[in-house]
This record gives sequence, C-alpha cells and structure tokens, in this order.
Amino acid sequence: MRDTITNKQITTATATLYRFFHDTILNDINVNCPNTISCADILAIATCDLINMVGGPHYNVVLGRKDGKISKASTVDDNLAKLTMPMSQILDIFKKRNQRIWI
Repeated sequence: MRDTITNKQITTATATLYRFFHDTILNDINVNCPNTISCADILAIATCDLINMVGGPHYNVVLGRKDGKISKASTVDDNLAKLTMPMSQILDIFKKRNQRIWI
C-alpha cells in the first residue's frame, strides 16, 4: 500500500481506498484459496450481492475463467461494449466468447 501511495499512481482518496480493499481481499483469497478464484469472479459475486442488497433479484453466478490468462491491449476495443452500440451488437460480443446473457 505504501509503495502505491508514494509512487503517486493513485491520486484520490476513493481510489486509494479501492486499491487497499481490493488488495486486502485479493490477498486473503490467494492465501486461503490459492489458484481457485479470479478477480473477475470476485467482481461478479460482489455485483450480484450489491444488486440483491438494494432490492434487485438474486441470480446464480457462474464462476471460472472465460476470458483467458493473457491480457493484450490490442484486443480490448473489440471485446468491450461501447455506449453507442445497439443491443444486438453488444450481445454478439458476449456470444462470440460463449457467454450467456439473461434478459
């Protein structure tokens, strides 16, 4: 945490808190469940819990990597939905990755 702050990579209190809690949770998971759960799984579970906490529906979260183990900046734009895309195009992004959308 101290390295992150002194390197000035994060400039707001909110970002600092986010990074602290993210790193704390991720470290705890890696210690207790090594090579078991990914950051994407954590976000999916947290999103489901938050939706449920504010009165939204509960849904089952399918865990496990579907994205791959290598990250390439050159492939990002083709795999993220844009605000200007029609819904059919957004759904195609998920379909080509063999992911289901529940509407």
